[in-house]
Order: sequence, then structure tokens, then C-alpha cells
Amino acid sequence: MRSAAVTVRPVRLLLVAAVLAAAVVALWFRWYGGVDVDEGWLLTVSWQVSQGLVLYKDIFEFHPPGAFHLLGELFRVVGPSLVAAKLFIIVVTLLTAVALDRLSRLLALQPWQRIAVIAVWGVTLTMFPLLTPNHLANLGSIWAVWLLVRAWRTQRPSAFAAAALAAAATAWIVQTRGLAVVLAGLAVVLTSRRRQWIGAYLGGLILAALPVLAFPPTTLWHVLVVVPSRYYLKSQYAAVTLPLLAGLLLAVIGVIAAWRRVRVRGFGPLWLTAALLAASIWSRAELPYLAQVLWPFPILLFAVLEHLPVTPTSRPVRVAGYYAGGVMAAQLLGWAALNSAASVAQIALPAWRQGGDVWSKIATEVQRRTAPGDPIFATPYLPGAYFFAQRPNATPYHTLVSEFHPPEVFAEVIARLEQVKPKVVLRALDSFAVARGFHRDGTVLDRYLDERYQVEVAAIGGYRVQLLRRRVDR
Repeated sequence: MRSAAVTVRPVRLLLVAAVLAAAVVALWFRWYGGVDVDEGWLLTVSWQVSQGLVLYKDIFEFHPPGAFHLLGELFRVVGPSLVAAKLFIIVVTLLTAVALDRLSRLLALQPWQRIAVIAVWGVTLTMFPLLTPNHLANLGSIWAVWLLVRAWRTQRPSAFAAAALAAAATAWIVQTRGLAVVLAGLAVVLTSRRRQWIGAYLGGLILAALPVLAFPPTTLWHVLVVVPSRYYLKSQYAAVTLPLLAGLLLAVIGVIAAWRRVRVRGFGPLWLTAALLAASIWSRAELPYLAQVLWPFPILLFAVLEHLPVTPTSRPVRVAGYYAGGVMAAQLLGWAALNSAASVAQIALPAWRQGGDVWSKIATEVQRRTAPGDPIFATPYLPGAYFFAQRPNATPYHTLVSEFHPPEVFAEVIARLEQVKPKVVLRALDSFAVARGFHRDGTVLDRYLDERYQVEVAAIGGYRVQLLRRRVDR
């Protein structure tokens, strides 16, 4: 017994060290680094929800309400605090590392393999902003899959109900990510043909769907299904190469598992979820989005290699599998290093730090020219301006990009600006939206702003962010 305790203790210490390493990575890149535009979007909408504004009525959105109300409730308690928001997301991320480790244990991974799973996941966390609905949905999918695999192994109806609640909660954060884990759970319970499992899972989904009653069903259908399907998928589409490669890797893992008759309880549900999660990002087929759904891959690979039957052909398969896994892990680390180079520079270089804190500089310029409660407007993609300046939006739209919003939305915004007449408007030129190809400067709104406003500040924080003041005669 003593030797077993001595053996287990270093393993536990290594697991704790892996979790602490993930915390250090999160702090380094996401605490001291700048606030991403998408993080500013979540902060602004959540703050507005905490102020009593109603989603889909006072605020245009095509994402589910979960992330905004979650952070909004935090702001109701502590006020609109960036520090509180970052602390919240880091704590929830660290707790999710525990769920990921529990999932690895359910598939009988060895301690060093569980450490590797957490380490790989920690690397992927550096590739996407943490304070976003996408990251929260990533965390929700881990909890949902852990509960699903746990239910599959325990065979308790109550466990399937809990898995359904977690899956539906993920869908309340990001539609596609949540739909992937919901469909995986439905496939598991329906193919089991056990009425108790099916009833428990469906009951959990129905219970989680009750918040729908707080919104008009037609409104939810329009903003959560029609709008993103009609505009977002087309404008944000990049390429299918990465999801196809992920699908190929999953297919290889599945073929090896079937060919060698690997039997690990929970492998099937996890494999199916991994495939659906990879498919869920097809409209944003880019490395940062793919990194968010890679977490099941090392678990599946280790589960197959660890449980190969002892045969003459097993050893070369295992060696090849570990070699391929090591190469992919090294490639992922290289991608993460390249992707995070700007964050490292932003933290380490004083010159970059002085010019890079664009949000605080925007807030200073706006607050100098407006009083609390005075509405402002920021375009095309500066949603964080409202949160950091603590000024309301003169319109319901926090972003306004030409390849996404139809002409009638631009006309609505112009009419609202003509009615409210905000003193100050912020306009970013040659923004990342232009570089990414989903916005073109020189829209009808730009022409309206050139006519009604004059440039008072040509650049803020080293960026081409103009501060416009309304002409006295207009």
C-alpha cells in the first residue's frame, strides 16, 4: 500500500502542475495582453443586459443569450469590471480542466496521458480569446461530453438528464457548438433503444428549453437561425481544408479502433461528438476555431493506442500512432507560437504596450467630449468602445459590416443616427474586417458620416480610428 501511495503522489503533483501551467498561460496571454475585439463585444452586450436592455429588441444579436446573461448577472453584482470578467473566465476554465481530466480517466488513460491531454488543451487555449461565447461554448461542450460518457458508463437515467442539460446549456451559448453535443447525446440514447435513457435525455432537453418562453419564438427563430444562415455562413466562410483534415484523422482513429476491435466504454460517444464538433466550425474553417474543438482528439488517440490487443501487428501500429501524435502535437505547438507572437510582443515590448492599449485611449477621448448617458456610435467593428467608455449605443447595432448586414440595416442605422444625433462617432478605417474581406470602407454610412460629421481625431492608440464630431450646422 505504501509503494502505491508513493507512486500515485508524483502523478497527482504532475496533474496539478499541468493545471497550474494552464493557469499561467491564461494569465500571461489573456490577463496582461490586450482585449480582443470579440472580447469587447461580449463585454459590451453583457454590460447592456445588466443595465436592463433586452436582447433581440434593444440589442441586435444573432447569438443565443446564454453568455450575455451569464456575464451580465456578474456585472449586476460587481459592476462592469474587466478584472471580474477575466477572473470569472479563468476560474471556469480551470474548473473545466478538472472535467477534462475526469473524462480522460473514464476512458482509462494512464496518468501521463491525462497530463498530455491537459497540456495539449492548454496550448489550444492560447489560440483564441478566452472572454468570448465561443470559448464558453468550448467549456460547455467538455462538461456535456464528460457527463454523457459518464452516463453511458453508469447507465443511470438521471446521468443522461444531466448530460442533456449541459448540452442544451452549450446550445444557449453558441448554436452550432451546442447542436453538435445535443445531436451526439440524442444519437447515443436513440441507438440504445432504452426508453428510460431516451426519456431522461429528452426531459433534460425540454427543461433546458424553458428559457425560450422569455422570448417570442418567431424572434428567436429569425435571429438565431434565419439571420446567421442567410448572411453569416457565407460572409465568414474561409476553407474546408482544416475540418477535412480533422475528419480524416478521426476516420483513421475510428478505422483502427474497429479493425483492432478496441473496446473502451465511452469511446463511441466521444468519437461521434468529436466528428460533430469538427463539423460545427465549417463556416469558420480557420486554425483558431479548429483549435477549440481539438480537445477530444488526444483522448481518442490515447484510448485506441492504449487498448490495442496484444498481437504481432499491434506494436508497429502503436509506435506509428504515438509518432504521428507527437508530430501533430509539435505542429500544434508551432501554430500556437506563431499565433501568439503578437500577444507576446504586446506584453513584452514597452513601445507596443504604450500604443496598443487602444480601448483605454478610446475611452479617454470619448469621455472627454461626452457626459455619462450621452449616446455614441462606433463602426464598423469597435464593439468594445461602449463598454470601456461606459456610453450607450445610439443604435441597436454594435457591428456594421458590408458583407454581413443588408442595405436595409444601413438605412435603419442612418435613420437612427439622424434621429438621435450622437455628438461623437468612432470610425475605424482599414480595420481587420477589411483585411479579412468581410467589410469595405466607403459604404453609404461612411458617406452619411462624411456629410454630417467632421474628423476631430485622425488616429487613436496608433490605429486608424477616427473620432468624428457632429457638425454644428447639421
